[in-house]
Amino acid sequence: MPVTVSRYVEPDPEDPLRPWWWLGRHATALAGARLDDAPDALFSRFGRDLDRAWREHLAYNLAFLSPDDHLLADGGYGAQDLETLRAWVRDLQGLDVEHGLVHGDLAPRNLVSRGLHAAPVLLDWGSATSGPEPWDSLQRAYQASVVEGEIPWSAVVDLAEGMGTVLDDAAELTLRRLTALRLLDLVRWARDRRPDLYASYREACATGLTTLWSLEPR
Repeated sequence: MPVTVSRYVEPDPEDPLRPWWWLGRHATALAGARLDDAPDALFSRFGRDLDRAWREHLAYNLAFLSPDDHLLADGGYGAQDLETLRAWVRDLQGLDVEHGLVHGDLAPRNLVSRGLHAAPVLLDWGSATSGPEPWDSLQRAYQASVVEGEIPWSAVVDLAEGMGTVLDDAAELTLRRLTALRLLDLVRWARDRRPDLYASYREACATGLTTLWSLEPR
């Protein structure tokens, strides 16, 4: 029988120092959790074998990127960008990744402070999933900062440091490719599952990709 054990933590009135660094520390610890008995809801449609699921996820998206792509016809990206996007997905196929548990909603609002210098408690597991770490968590923060402007770049830097990842040019290049993949994948999901969201997600995809193009070295 599944059992959940909870313990109340009294919030400290003083926020923790460098909350995004602490989020990175938590994310790293979570990535090492065993998922053998985890519920199916934590896994994608590609199955519980995470290495295989990642390969199939990339192959699935690469197969869609063709002159017949409905997203191309609908204006999600331009014909001039097709080969670049295919190259980006192929780059990800060569990425060395390790998979694990992903919180899915890392943000200071989901931390309960235990003092300025003490490790805060991480809450809100409703978006938990599995995937390649540290890349999954870093990509979400990168998109929130660079594409959506919701968090400062310093938050991404602190998160990366907390996860023990050097945020150099190569890492940022990988994050751009992962962000393009998520933008494309999300709008395809909306077309299949939530057609009421398709138009807004398609527009967000086109806008986000334009931002990513502008950041590529010339």
